[in-house]
Amino acid sequence: MLDADERAILFLCCENHPVSCAACGRERRIGSLRKRRSDPERWLCPKCRTDVTPGVVAHTRVCRYFLGRKGLARIAAAPPPAATA
Repeated sequence: MLDADERAILFLCCENHPVSCAACGRERRIGSLRKRRSDPERWLCPKCRTDVTPGVVAHTRVCRYFLGRKGLARIAAAPPPAATA
């Protein structure tokens, strides 16, 4: 789960930073990514709905706004929730 500082950084500082989708090959701004209702810690490509959370995590490791922080590695390590039928 994100802490309040991490949510604020992503929302306020990283909204216009790009993240690439491996499935459709397009770059999207973090602010345009959708979140799963069942798992709000995961981000989806708005075009193809592929999970782009690893790209957001990678961004936190290189973004100057996250320097000195651990990043979102704990989110990447968490398994995605089981799909409901």
